[in-house]
This record gives sequence, C-alpha cells and structure tokens, in this order.
Amino acid sequence: MKRHRSAEADREALLDVIRAAEEPLSPGELLRALGPAAPQKAPLRKLIYALALDGAFCDPALAGKIRGIPDLPLVCVVVVTRSGQGGNAIARPDEPVTFIRQSGEEHHSPVIFMARELPGRPALVVGTRVLARLKPLGSGRFEGRTLRVFNAPALKLTGMLKSSPSGYFIEPLNFRPGTAWSVSPDDISGARAGDFVVAVPVSKTAAFVTRRLGRNDMPDTVSLLSITTHDLPEAFPGDVRVEAAACETIDGSEAVSAGREDLRHIPFLTVDGPDARDFDDAIWAERITGGFRLRVAIADVAHYVRPGSALDREARDRGLSVYFADRVIPMLPERLSDDLCSLRPGADRLCVMFETVIDATGHPQSFRIRRGVMKSRARLTYAQLQQIHEGHKAAPDDLPPDLIKTLYAAHAALSAARESRDILLVERNEFRTTIASDGKTLISGAMPVYESHRLIENFMVQANFAAAREMKARSLSGLFRIHPTPAGPEQVRLAFRAGTSDRAGQKKPLLPNALYSAAPSGHFALDLEVYAHVTSPIRRYADLVCHRVLMGETGIGSPDEASRYDCLARHLDAREARAASASREAQDRLLACYLSRQTHLIFAGHVSGETPSGTLVTLTEPGLTGLLVSDVAVCKNMTFDSNRTNKEFHDGGRISQASPGLVFPKKGTAVYVRPVALDVATFRCVFVLADRQP
Repeated sequence: MKRHRSAEADREALLDVIRAAEEPLSPGELLRALGPAAPQKAPLRKLIYALALDGAFCDPALAGKIRGIPDLPLVCVVVVTRSGQGGNAIARPDEPVTFIRQSGEEHHSPVIFMARELPGRPALVVGTRVLARLKPLGSGRFEGRTLRVFNAPALKLTGMLKSSPSGYFIEPLNFRPGTAWSVSPDDISGARAGDFVVAVPVSKTAAFVTRRLGRNDMPDTVSLLSITTHDLPEAFPGDVRVEAAACETIDGSEAVSAGREDLRHIPFLTVDGPDARDFDDAIWAERITGGFRLRVAIADVAHYVRPGSALDREARDRGLSVYFADRVIPMLPERLSDDLCSLRPGADRLCVMFETVIDATGHPQSFRIRRGVMKSRARLTYAQLQQIHEGHKAAPDDLPPDLIKTLYAAHAALSAARESRDILLVERNEFRTTIASDGKTLISGAMPVYESHRLIENFMVQANFAAAREMKARSLSGLFRIHPTPAGPEQVRLAFRAGTSDRAGQKKPLLPNALYSAAPSGHFALDLEVYAHVTSPIRRYADLVCHRVLMGETGIGSPDEASRYDCLARHLDAREARAASASREAQDRLLACYLSRQTHLIFAGHVSGETPSGTLVTLTEPGLTGLLVSDVAVCKNMTFDSNRTNKEFHDGGRISQASPGLVFPKKGTAVYVRPVALDVATFRCVFVLADRQP
C-alpha cells in the first residue's frame, strides 16, 4: 500500500528534486523522481502552484526548472524605484539579472507597474521590497500585484488633519484614496484642522498625532512631507556628531611632509550652482603637445571617514545627500560636508587628484591617480563661468588669464570624442520651483542650461571613466555604474534622435535605470564599456568606496568585502531611488502650489490617465500632472472645504467622466488647460479646459 508523506515533507522533497535537476522537469518526471511516496498528479500541480506564489522559484537554483505547466504564475521579488502617475508604484527586479523565460522570451531589466494596494494597506514607497505576481503587458513591461511585503516600514500616517462631528480624522497621503483614521480631540498634539501631521495608528480605524508638520500654505511643509513619508533621516546620531567634531583642520605643509603631493601651485577652480556649499570637485587644464592635460581634484573624504567608523556606518546607511528647495539632508555632517572636505577657495584641502592626458580629438592617452594637497583659486557658478568665456565678465584675479580659454578648448575636444560615440543625449530644460528668502514666495521657471554645464559634465565623465578603467584593469573589487542595454537599442536611439516624447501622447522608449554593480559592465547611455562614480564623495557613498579601492584601502569596512559589494550595490540603488522619489515629489508639490496661483495662464498638455478622483492631465511644459474638473465652482467647493469627509467628496462633489453632460477627452488627447486651484489635501493642481491656445 502506497504511503504518503506530510505536506511539509512533500514540499521539501519536491524542492530537493528540482534543485538537483540539470534540466527542467515536467510534472510526470517529477512524480517519477519523487518515488512511491509522491502525491497524485493534481495535488502535485497544486503544490507547485503554491510554491510559485510563495516565491520559491525566485531562487536562482530553482528558476526555470519546471516545464509543462503553462499556467504557472510568474512571480519575482521586486523593489519599488519610483512613483508613477496617480501614485502607482513602479518597480524593477531586486536582482539585476535575466530571470523571466515565459514563452521562450527573455526580458532584461523589465519594468513592473505595481497595481494599487488593497484598501487599508499602505501604498508602496520607494525602496520597499515585495514578492509580486507578474502579468505581461508587452515587451519588457509587466503589471505586478503584491503577494508579500518583505521590508515594510513601521506603519506611519502622514496627511492632513480634518475636523468631523465626532472629532478629527486623517486622510493619509501614503495610503489609497478613501482611507481615513479617526483621531480623538485629546490625541491631536496641538495640531489644528488643516495642518499636515504625522500619526501612528492604534487600531484599524483610529490613530494619534505624534508630530505637526505645518500648513499647506507654508512651503517648508512640502519638504517635511517628503522627508517623513520616505523615512529620510533628519538628524545625525550622537556618536556620529562626536566623530565629526573630533575631525581636525589639516595643515597642508605637514600633509606634504607626510607624503602627499603638493598641488597648491596649480590654479584649480570649482564650478557649482549658486546655492552649493559642498564643493567636492575642482578642475584645471593645460595645453600640451598633441592635446591636453586635465586634472580633476576631488575632496579626500576617505581621509576623514574610515571604514567601520560611526561616520562610515551612517554615510553608508544614508547612501547619498538628498536635496530639497529649502534644505539638504546631507550624507555627512556639516562639519565635513560644508567645511573640512569642501574645496573652499583659499583653503588648503586634502584631495585625490585624477589626471588624464587626452589627444586633440578628446581620446584618453594616459591616466594616473595620486593623493595631494590643493588650494582652490576661485569658486564660480555656471553662469559666471559662461559669462567669463563669452567676454561679458572678467575672470578672478587669482586665475591665469588663459585658463578659462584652455578649459573650453579641452571641453571642445572631449565633446568631439563624445560625438564620435553613439551616446544617448537627452536635451531638456529642467523646470524648478524655489523658495524666496522670505520663506513664503515661490519662484518657478526653466533652469538655464549653459555650455559650462556640459564642460563640467565632460570633465567629470572623463574622470569617472578613467577611474573605472583603472579598477577593471587592476581587477579591483568595487562599485561600477552600469546602464543596461534596453530591448531594441537601435530603435531607442532613433526615437531619441527624432525627439519623440510622451508629452504629446506619443510613446517614448522607456529606458532602464542606471544601477550600481560589483561587476564591470557597459553604460548604454554614455556608450562606454565601463563607468564608475568617483567625483562626488561628499554626497555619494559609492564615490567614497571607489576612492578607498583605488587608494588600496578596504572599501566597505568588512573582512569579506569582496563578497558584499553586490549587497552594497542593491542598497545604494534603493537609497538613490528613495532620494529621487522624495525630491521629485517635493518639487511636484511646490510646482503645483505655484501653478495653482497662475490662473491667468493657459498650458498645453494631454490626457494621461484616470484615478478614483477623476481625469489626469499632464502638461507639456512643465511636465506636471494635475486633475481635470468641469468648472471652477465645483472645483472650489471640492478643494478648499477641508471639513468635508472623503465620502462626501465622492458622493457630492466628485467630477468624473460619468458625470451628466460632461465628456472629457480620452487618454492621449492633446488639450489646453488653465489652472484654477490647488487640492489642499493632496497638493495636486486642478485644471479646467481652456477654449484657446496659450
């Protein structure tokens, strides 16, 4: 008589057989391999199905080992990298490998559009790892539905406090629309209706306020919302502050006597934005026979931040600095980022100098790295450097008269080399909203792009490329910056050359994100065989690690660091995605605040989607997405009455395509709209259709 194993024993036996198989097995082959105690065929299929939903086949040792079950669910572990229109999360596989082999098709770096979470579940924030079931949407694109969340942050509510007949309630920004928690008048911690707050739930329907962030008419509330929603650190731990305070100003002459090269005679200059304080790179160039010698001096952060120290642990956890319109969340304490490491003019500073010799066509001929002591001669903004080059402004007295001319000549050579490659250059005018010195007035507009921006970019790309080639040539374990080749790379390049854009409803090729990797690989957009980050160690941990590696020091503070770079790369990718999402979210909210006051302006855009709150319109310039409503009267009633509940809003004030007598254009249709208000609870700009062009 056949004796059957327990369900757990069946599971373990099945996994052992699959793991040991050299070729994919069918259900019949699995039954034979399991022997007399195997379950029947139907229970076996159910077990395999359950294992798939449990994520078992995400294990590389088990992936692709089952065949003959066409309806086997496609499941993988993904990490959320950004938010799309309507707040839906966009993710990528946690492991940057080719792992999907359904119907014989392989997908490199697929894009996963996560479905909205079920009511009562928090929205997926950037950096969250989930086990997702995938449904193919097309080449390299999938819809994902959450099966399990691995690293869900502690449940925290961030949203607007509103009054109700029984007290107060919160509609959180980080939950599905329509979700609300009641708050007792005794638990509001001094907040008022209309304030944005942070709260902690005490049950499925009730919460208490732990922090008041501010009102929607105060611009600094916007950055605080992003900081709290994305769990960004706001203060450095005590041991980190103690270590930073103990760092001493260096004596340049003593450092030279100790073996550093004296570079203080070289007239380096720094070029940054007008508000920058962490100057971590300086440049210089000279003409030589047949080309140029380029020198990029980078702050020697590794001298102060030692592997395994409290400073190092905190910098690694943060991953990078995060920039907002009114503040910076720095990777390093200000004692280092704005003082000791910053390459201030006239101050002796420790540096790592990256020197490249290029020929007249911009191609590198030789490269060397050395530690030194430098002294910047001048701090220029991009606008000032461009004005000097064009003869509209005099160069600082401390700079040689021909230095600026030489820098631009070297830039022209580097640009010629870039043009000889098939690089993917996307020209765009970045639209930025800033806060005036009074802390209230918003200033918004396209950021000017000067040739000086491209000059600095060329110098930094050259240093990063040379450093990566050095790491690869010496077989050093470190962090490389890779940009995977997308599906149909030639079509992608042709589309970008033709200026195809999705702003007018057309589909622009969706490029994979650039990532960190322990293994050297190509960078598609730059068309380079290898690339790394070394030019910003004050604000990026990856650069600091590469400095240590190139200087022959331990990189990440671990005896088995070579085996841990993959883990570090994934961690830094997640931190970078979190920072980008927080900064972009804050910028979009500030821009919505600004545009909602420009009710006399008309913008071109296109219908881009539908949410539970109504139709979405994305503006062509700037690329902001807002809500389209039928008329101003309904809009004002909907957006400014903070005492109406969400149910009342949906039942009595919601405007949608189903409203009587109202037909909005279908998705992709070009439209002209006028801003009329701001939805104060969500910081979303509200539009009405305009009857004329701008």
